Amino acid sequence: MVSQLWAAAAAHDLETQVYTFRTRGGLEVDFVVRVRDQLWAVEAKAGDQVPQRAAATLLAVEGYLPKNAQLVVVVPAGPPRRLSSGVDILSLPDLLTRMMER
Repeated sequence: MVSQLWAAAAAHDLETQVYTFRTRGGLEVDFVVRVRDQLWAVEAKAGDQVPQRAAATLLAVEGYLPKNAQLVVVVPAGPPRRLSSGVDILSLPDLLTRMMER
């Protein structure tokens, strides 16, 4: 996923920063990505089913991030959708498109 993110950013001539995130208490998110002035907290999942834990983790991390941070679970395929909690579920191509166009 990270290599595809770097490639998309390079193709759009965008500076991109990718971080990992973990608190002392063990709360962690797979990636925190900064593209332009936007921050994205990303949980990557290998299957199309989104465990509630993935969304709950993102919501818990939200308190550590700026208010405008995007919370996303990336799945292999499927249409974009938003959970009632505000967490977006996106395929990697959909995530890259959104990151690069904002």
